Amino acid sequence: MTPLSPIIRKAKPTEFDSIYLMGIDVWSEGSSETEYLEGCRASVKYRKGTWYVLEDESRLLSSLIVYRFEPGVVGMGSIATPVVERCRGHATRLISEVLKMLEAETEEVQIFLYSDIRPEFYEKFGFSRLPEAAQRYQTTVCMIKSHGRSVFLAASQTPEYF
Repeated sequence: MTPLSPIIRKAKPTEFDSIYLMGIDVWSEGSSETEYLEGCRASVKYRKGTWYVLEDESRLLSSLIVYRFEPGVVGMGSIATPVVERCRGHATRLISEVLKMLEAETEEVQIFLYSDIRPEFYEKFGFSRLPEAAQRYQTTVCMIKSHGRSVFLAASQTPEYF
């Protein structure tokens, strides 16, 4: 039986290559598909997180990874959608639902992400740019969505790029 609408679930290890390929046009840095996949498969960073997907009738429409740094502090990243599925709201739906899930797990949670695209996209989900003093990098913007907790203020307290 096929679902009537897209569902959000944890990704299966057999889907990881498909997930990695969602972002090849953005993150491959000129490497071949084979080299890119080898790098993703070997990534310690990717093994430390939990992948979530938006799926419709066995098609993966969008993906993201969640990292749990310590109780109440998580990171969200590697948000990607296959080129042919972009601009259809898939990432928006996935992000919204994963945020609801994370916020329902505990009364207090800080959710970080590093925006490699326009930060305004993430502001619609309640993310705020950290103050300049709290930014670790010049090439990407660290953002936070805080649910019941105060915001970190020093760069030394923000997680490294994930």
